[in-house]
Amino acid sequence: MEYTAQDFKKGQPRWCPGCGDHFFLASLHKAMAEIGVAPYNTAVISGIGCSSRLPHYMATCCSNRYWLQGSKS
Repeated sequence: MEYTAQDFKKGQPRWCPGCGDHFFLASLHKAMAEIGVAPYNTAVISGIGCSSRLPHYMATCCSNRYWLQGSKS
């Protein structure tokens, strides 16, 4: 099956206008579609700060998982 960037999009990003995270997210949507891995077989992990919202804007299997920093679970 072929995927498009739209298949990986979820929600409306709430970053500041002009923030580089918008460009990174759009690039990630396109790259994931080009790779061809199904969204439900994909997990996106992020750091802390504004970029930590990135997985929430990806329609992947694990977009709603949160762990505390330093957690071993």
